[in-house]
Amino acid sequence: MVIAKTQSPGSARYHLTTSQYRRAVEAGLVGAVELLNGTITMGRAPLPITVDWLRRAIDAGVIDEDARVELLSGELVAMTPANPPHSSMVRRLSRYLHERLQAARFAVLIQMPIELGELSRPEPDLTIAKGPEGDYDTRDPTAADVLLVIEVANTSLAKDRDQKLPIYARAGIPESWIVNLPERTLNVYRDPHLGHYQWTDSRASGIVTPNEPTLSHISLDLARLF
Repeated sequence: MVIAKTQSPGSARYHLTTSQYRRAVEAGLVGAVELLNGTITMGRAPLPITVDWLRRAIDAGVIDEDARVELLSGELVAMTPANPPHSSMVRRLSRYLHERLQAARFAVLIQMPIELGELSRPEPDLTIAKGPEGDYDTRDPTAADVLLVIEVANTSLAKDRDQKLPIYARAGIPESWIVNLPERTLNVYRDPHLGHYQWTDSRASGIVTPNEPTLSHISLDLARLF
């Protein structure tokens, strides 16, 4: 039995209500387990949640499809509520990327889930995947589809850096960016290996271009970003 990892700073476990638990039982999603403080457990150890379980829970109405929750290393984690600076930055980046990427070749996905193995289904703020967007009408992108993920961090920096970034690296996503709003910097992570990015950089000015050759025409001027 794999036990879900301890929460990272800045994250909050998503708790099921008693009624949600009852619906999960009725849908055959749980067996010899119990609900303790909103967490499904066996022998008082939190059970890991799988991508398949989450998908079936959403289909059965146990978890609302619009719920602000993501699956990180087998644990359902509540997503940080967006505030105006965060939302504004996501919109600006989305507009910039849509203007520069050919829709037939690339998909720019905004706060959409990506499936990374059996235990993780995070929702990056922005994902550039091999396109077109219609490829993802009936399925989530997987690690093989993703070229770049971008997280916009205002109050969620610890979660994005300490909990989500290692998941992206373990999945082999070639490059991840964290837009650090409080410090007005762009943190760039490249070359994933054994669950870590081998190359990192923090930039407050200048031009940043993705390492992926097919995205070389994207040149992000940080002076205009911040």
